[in-house]
Amino acid sequence: MEDICIANLSNPSHAEALVFLLNEYAKDDMGGNTELPDFAKENLAAELQKRQGAHVIIGSVPKLCCKD
Repeated sequence: MEDICIANLSNPSHAEALVFLLNEYAKDDMGGNTELPDFAKENLAAELQKRQGAHVIIGSVPKLCCKD
C-alpha cells in the first residue's frame, strides 16, 4: 500500500527523499540530463524550511517514507 504525507523536512528521511526525487528528475531528459549540484543537494531541504509558502508532499511505499 502507498502512503502520502506532508514532508517534515527536519526529518532526515523526508529531506533525503526530497533530494533523491528531485535529483532523479534532474538526471532525466525532462530535467536537463544533469545531476543537481552538490551544493543544491546539501542545502535544498534546509533552505525550503525557511520559506513559509513551501510545502512538500511525498508519496511512497510505507517502507521508504512517512514514518516519523
